[in-house]
Amino acid sequence: DGSGSVRVIRMFYALLMRTSFVDYPGKICSTLFTRGCNMRCAYCHNPELSGKIPNLTTMDYSSEYVINVLKSLTRIKAVCITGGEPAIHDDLINDVLELKRLSLAVKVDTNGSRPEIMSALRKHIDYIAMDFKGLDTSLFSSITFETYLKSIEEMKKFEEYEFRITMFPDYVKERDFAEIAKTLKGAKRVAVQQYRKTQFSSVEPYNSETLLHFGNILSEQVGEVIYRGI
Repeated sequence: DGSGSVRVIRMFYALLMRTSFVDYPGKICSTLFTRGCNMRCAYCHNPELSGKIPNLTTMDYSSEYVINVLKSLTRIKAVCITGGEPAIHDDLINDVLELKRLSLAVKVDTNGSRPEIMSALRKHIDYIAMDFKGLDTSLFSSITFETYLKSIEEMKKFEEYEFRITMFPDYVKERDFAEIAKTLKGAKRVAVQQYRKTQFSSVEPYNSETLLHFGNILSEQVGEVIYRGI
């Protein structure tokens, strides 16, 4: 229902990618995909995980199974937990602690809907990425913008972090560029990512010049701007 209060009690993973070169900046990692999401983004690239495609039957992997697989991957020194939305799972932190016991660097991707979980993670993970989707949270979720602002402030307390902005024109409007930059003022790093059409969204993407223009506006307020997919 798009509610920010979605709760999932038991931690399972829908997919384990044993080797990834793109999910953890500067590291080769394994990537764990959680199932379920409390947002309904029009351009979702993992609809089978978010619930956008209903009644999809796939195997789920228990935390115990995943931990045992990672123990066998002796060359992997980092893990990225993504989704779906990892923070809707109440036992996310327990899994993070298990991963840290394997001496792995841990990165978590989140949509920023549960700032209290982000706060609890801060002492235990090495990197966090939050997707900033736009100023009008009602377009993709029932969480309030105030919750979003709390998450932004939590992000800034981490040592290594980035905000990611997928440039979906319906959510990231040109008239909002300056206000978004002000909202993220003081952030260490912001990634501007090109939006790609999906089976659910045929909206035309911005051209590269528009993304670079937005990046220039951001650069006046944040420490570093990087571009992906341009």
